[in-house]
Amino acid sequence: MLRIAPVLLAAVLACSSCAPAPEGDASADGDGDGDADSDTDDAPDEEVARDAEAGPLTLVIEDLGVLLDRLCDLDGDGVNDNAVADLGSPQDQYLATALSSALTGTASGSRRYLAHFPWLDDVVGPNDPDALLLFVEGKDTDEPENADDDLSGSEPFFIKDQYLDACGEPRFAAATADIRAGELAGSGGVLAVRYGETVVRTSASSLWGTIETRGSAFEAVACCLTEIHDLGVVPAEGGLSTLELFLAGGGAIGIPGMPGILPDVDLDRDGLERFVTDDDGRIVGCLDGDGTVIDGRDCWQDARIADAFALVLSMAGTSARIAGREPGWQSQVDGSCEAGMPDSSLWDAR
Repeated sequence: MLRIAPVLLAAVLACSSCAPAPEGDASADGDGDGDADSDTDDAPDEEVARDAEAGPLTLVIEDLGVLLDRLCDLDGDGVNDNAVADLGSPQDQYLATALSSALTGTASGSRRYLAHFPWLDDVVGPNDPDALLLFVEGKDTDEPENADDDLSGSEPFFIKDQYLDACGEPRFAAATADIRAGELAGSGGVLAVRYGETVVRTSASSLWGTIETRGSAFEAVACCLTEIHDLGVVPAEGGLSTLELFLAGGGAIGIPGMPGILPDVDLDRDGLERFVTDDDGRIVGCLDGDGTVIDGRDCWQDARIADAFALVLSMAGTSARIAGREPGWQSQVDGSCEAGMPDSSLWDAR
């Protein structure tokens, strides 16, 4: 797994009070023609403006990883959060590598996530101060599947049915994004990712990065919250829930002796929740942040157990295309759309 360095947004410093050079000042006249406005006789004084090219923009993620950097304070306590980094070295690096592999599906073949903007004011810049970002998993359209051309820059992908509701709309909320000259800043929304065969909701508190012209290259970092309840409802390997996999540590993912990770973001402001597990990794009790003991394997469902794990994700990729919903998606999605068809689709141009 390639770990990319965090992409930090830079402030652009512009000269707003530069006085014009005095008339006849040779220091401002590079070609000696008395014209201080250009470097050559025939060079234009201003760049010719181009028309914006509106449209959708799709990016396929090549690298997706768990970082150990503490970049965001997600609960406002003045301390930047990262549940994996809390393990300390070298266990944190081992677990970050293992989780990164689980996210990308290294053991069973590459998994391709798509960052999709249904519409941008300008895809060349790119520019759009009020964009929507949808994060979904893609399926290769090649028959048979061939990952060799996934990163060609124009490869089409289907949207996998796990990310669709009964009306074919995204199951997970879109994030809002501000893109100016390729600099991306986003907040809110859900980055739904898979651990093994388990789709897990991960709320993106903040997202920032860069997108090159037409998405030819893309890098971003997201500070995310994964809530206890979102992990607890999803079954995982060995009869455990995904929450129990997090708590069980390395033994559940083939790294014996590594401790599990604990919630580190206090959402209900009563102290951090803790758990008691048996030798098989199953929850047998919960300890609320205020000290209240709640017994039973389903104790995490109690409304008082309301904290989260902080994860910092890095991603990098290039442009791609969406070829539509995965063939046969309607037979794979629960429910009916008869009474809930939306007036407009999030997949459409605005």
